[in-house]
Amino acid sequence: LPISTLLACGACAVRLMGKPKKEYDVDYLKHPDILPDQAASELGHALRLKGYCTIRLGSQKETLQAAASDAAELRRAGALQPPPEELVDCLLGPEGTSEFCRLADVEPGATLASLHSRLKEFAGVAQTVCNSGVAERELRTEDLLVQGGDCPENEELTAATCSAWINTLSRARMLLIYFFGKGQGCLELMP
Repeated sequence: LPISTLLACGACAVRLMGKPKKEYDVDYLKHPDILPDQAASELGHALRLKGYCTIRLGSQKETLQAAASDAAELRRAGALQPPPEELVDCLLGPEGTSEFCRLADVEPGATLASLHSRLKEFAGVAQTVCNSGVAERELRTEDLLVQGGDCPENEELTAATCSAWINTLSRARMLLIYFFGKGQGCLELMP
């Protein structure tokens, strides 16, 4: 089960059929001592029932500010680039994908790396839940940092870039998104 992970800068509310979602399937803020097996059970239940799961990690404000600073440093260093126009909808759409970078290609700051590691743990739990009763498969991920907002200009889609994205998108079966930083937006989930 390949997993794609997006760490997205900018706050977001999940909206289904026009109604803001205020409850979470797994909420570490309300239940900080939730056991890993219980979190996995809730995650699996939501994935099987709805096809998606909302998780509130309960990160401290200081942690989120530090992660946003790490992301801003990557941007200042030129690591974040605008996506090719053909790929904007594959990420977070035209209003949610200003720039991005592959986390495997950069050295994120300590806080961003810690959040990334936590998301990879959830990816492992999701894979275990989704593969129950199926032969174990290797967890393959494509981890991205995406800056929200409108994309003022797009990069050209070259043959090499196209090939790399086809590989990523053809094997992606699950997407984990962690929103942090200033700003707000809406994520519409559609079948």
